[in-house]
Amino acid sequence: MKLPGITAIITINDDLAIGVLKGLHKLGKRIPHDYSVVGYDNTDLSNYVTPELTTVNQPVMDLGHAVADCLLAKIERREPEVPATLPVELVVRASSGRAKLA
Repeated sequence: MKLPGITAIITINDDLAIGVLKGLHKLGKRIPHDYSVVGYDNTDLSNYVTPELTTVNQPVMDLGHAVADCLLAKIERREPEVPATLPVELVVRASSGRAKLA
C-alpha cells in the first residue's frame, strides 16, 4: 500500500481478501473508492461481508473430478487425461470499481 498508484488488491482466495477488507477498513480506507479488492473461490462468505466481495468463481466440482480421475489413472498405472483448462467466471460485486486516476 505504500507504493504510489496502487488502486487494487487481488488475493489468492476469498479468506485473504476478506482479511484485506478488514485491514483497509481499520486504516480508514473506503472500498472500492480508495481500493478495489478481489478474491478467488467465490466462497459463501463473499456474499456476507461489507462490501460484498468481487471474486473469481471456479468449478470446484469439476476440479475435484479431474483430480480424482488423475489419481485413479496413476493408481491404475496409466497416463492421466489432464484437462487443459477449466472455465472460471469473474463475479463482480461491490468491492471493486473503476480505478481512480491521479
